[in-house]
Amino acid sequence: MKTYKSLILALLIFFISACNLSSLKWDLPKFAVVETLTPDNILNVSAHSGGNISNDGGSPVQNRGVCYATKTNPTIADSTLACGNGTGTFDANLQSLTSATTYYLKAFATTSAGTAYGNEVVFTTLSLATLSTTAVSSVTLYTATSGGSISNAGGASITERGICYNTSKNPTVANVVIKSGSGPGDFSVTLSGLAANTTYYIRAYAINVIGTSYGNEVSFTTASLPTLTTAAANQVTQTSARCGGDVLNQGSSSVTQRGVCYDTKSNPTIDNILVASGTGGGAFTVSLTDLTPGTTYYARAYATNASGIVYGNEVTFVTNPVLVPTVSTTSVSSILTMTAISGGNVTNDGGGAVVSRGVCYSTSHSPTLLSDFVESGSGTGSFGANIAGLNPGTTYYVKAFATNSAGTAYGNEVSFVTAPLLKIGLSYQGGVIFYLDGTNQHGMLAAPSDQSGGATWGCSGTSIPGSTLSAIGAGLSNTTAIVTDCATAGIAAKLCFDLVSGGYSDWYLPSSEELNLMYSNLKLQNLGGFSNSNYWSSTESTASNSFMQSFQNGSVVSGVKSVAYHVRAIRTF
Repeated sequence: MKTYKSLILALLIFFISACNLSSLKWDLPKFAVVETLTPDNILNVSAHSGGNISNDGGSPVQNRGVCYATKTNPTIADSTLACGNGTGTFDANLQSLTSATTYYLKAFATTSAGTAYGNEVVFTTLSLATLSTTAVSSVTLYTATSGGSISNAGGASITERGICYNTSKNPTVANVVIKSGSGPGDFSVTLSGLAANTTYYIRAYAINVIGTSYGNEVSFTTASLPTLTTAAANQVTQTSARCGGDVLNQGSSSVTQRGVCYDTKSNPTIDNILVASGTGGGAFTVSLTDLTPGTTYYARAYATNASGIVYGNEVTFVTNPVLVPTVSTTSVSSILTMTAISGGNVTNDGGGAVVSRGVCYSTSHSPTLLSDFVESGSGTGSFGANIAGLNPGTTYYVKAFATNSAGTAYGNEVSFVTAPLLKIGLSYQGGVIFYLDGTNQHGMLAAPSDQSGGATWGCSGTSIPGSTLSAIGAGLSNTTAIVTDCATAGIAAKLCFDLVSGGYSDWYLPSSEELNLMYSNLKLQNLGGFSNSNYWSSTESTASNSFMQSFQNGSVVSGVKSVAYHVRAIRTF
């Protein structure tokens, strides 16, 4: 019974105690119930979140909002954003965040019971993409290749990527842009339509929701052709000229060929005629050959490097036209009654082949090919021409001629008089004819007057070898022998040998038979103006005597060499 009472007492005490504790709990303040909303609209420096206070714990919510930090379990001791009071859902627009940063965030609500926190959420702010610009390659005159590599999209989708470039530094998408798709990773583009020999600045770019980011800046210079000028043509002839150029700058690579191209049409290229002239920079000159006379040519210097070929300024020149030849007339010689010899010398063909040359002649001044003429081959150089069928004793005028494609040129005019019909006693070639041979074209002439009225033969007492010939035609050899071996001044043979008369200097002392012909054909015909005196011959008879002839009675005797007699020179023709 005692045990039962004790048990009942214990249960009663427990029940009373339990009722008192429960009453105490219901009287204590309660914390609000808070839920943190998942962040959205996350950008580089802002994000949207908030919370929901579903129960204020029995006392009013005095303050609510979010707290956040870059470490876990943020509290209101960290960064906070107050969002009013009361229960229910509220928004929190976070600003001034740091891009590319992970944040830890909780909603909170403060009541008299204290501050309650919602669940912790984590978000990372976005950033611009991170990328680099690819080195430029495959650079030509007008194109190049570049691109970029996007290593970090910044937490957002890359909606556009590519390269931008300009001739000024720090290009942007406001300059020239070449797009290359979207998304992260590597990409490559080709730049075209560039200007040669120009420096460009280039940056890769990428666009995400945050904005446009750029890679590092790289620069490059497009390739360039050589720079050169064309030299004016010089030394122009009918068929050749000199031309050239000057490579002032080899461009972006070495000049591998240079020269001159030319044509009869404007703007010649290497597809026309060209003459190469080595490699590298500097001035050069070439010869243009096989040109056509009287023709306009167009020429341009050219130079080639790895980037291509370039031409200098165009120059023009005109080759010299074909001119008529240059020809001179040779003096007339061997003049006879009906024939003579002339000729000429073609010293310049005028740039065209001489197809005909010769002499033309007439009894009037200025003969041409419309007069009589004699052809004598072709080409340049000296030539002779035999003129025949002339009239005796007639004055003729002669000109050499030469003909090429430009026409006929004439040399200087010369004149001559044909020999008259020869006869004894005729004045001719500086003397008086006293002998004619069988051709009636050749013979002997006596000087028109005596060379002395009293001269010794010379070297009396001395035999002169080779002076004893008496025949017709022997007088010259006799005279030569005498003047060679007899040094006595003023002797008959020497007077004749030294004589220059009528333009002739081949006079000599006649042999005895030649002297007799003068007597018979002239003196006896009262021709030649001879004296009735004794005349020396060149024919020696002894060491002390030589033959002389009386022009009074015609006797031929051996006279003493030391005696002075008349002297009359003769010559042959």
